[in-house]
Amino acid sequence: MTHISRIVTSLLLSCMTLSATAGNFWSRFDKQAYRTRLWGISAAYVTKSYHFDSGRQDIWGRDKIMNGIQFGIPVQPYFGYGLGLNTGIFYEHFFSTMDDIHFYEHNLNIPLMAEWRVPLGRELSVFVNGGISMDCGLRAEYVFPDNLFDAIGMKYGKDGMPKRVQFNGIAGGGVQWKAVQISAYGSFGITDATDHGGQQCKVNLRLSVLF
Repeated sequence: MTHISRIVTSLLLSCMTLSATAGNFWSRFDKQAYRTRLWGISAAYVTKSYHFDSGRQDIWGRDKIMNGIQFGIPVQPYFGYGLGLNTGIFYEHFFSTMDDIHFYEHNLNIPLMAEWRVPLGRELSVFVNGGISMDCGLRAEYVFPDNLFDAIGMKYGKDGMPKRVQFNGIAGGGVQWKAVQISAYGSFGITDATDHGGQQCKVNLRLSVLF
């Protein structure tokens, strides 16, 4: 009986230890145990290309990506126990050159992603997210070297040009320490990029300061 009692006691102690460990793990997901920051400002390096059956293309039809910058206001409500949203509103500027002809594009980007955040401390967390995003073209234009002050606007959605409004699937993740957040995202079009088909593909490397 003594031997059996020791086994039972050991099992009970093990269960109590596991329960305490699990409790400590899940307690870090409590909203009160993590310093939440709802919104902020951000800057990012972004790339964009269009993918067709024939391969990747930039606005000129070359096998290249277009470079750009992004500025915006990220909004990231945290509901507790790892669950939250990642959204906001962002301005994007893309630019590309071929044979001294410059192309400039101004876009508005609005993502809406579900987020799973793992707090590693009150001021430290890692996260992954996924959802959809909308891109809305504000203006796109070509500037020629002999006519710098009279740009020619691109006609959205005509003659194989990109459509003004596009929807994308988007996923990403990152790390946040105090107010500083570093994140990366990738998106791929779920609607046709042009009247000839194709999907828009973007990569985003973002630095944010949250308040």
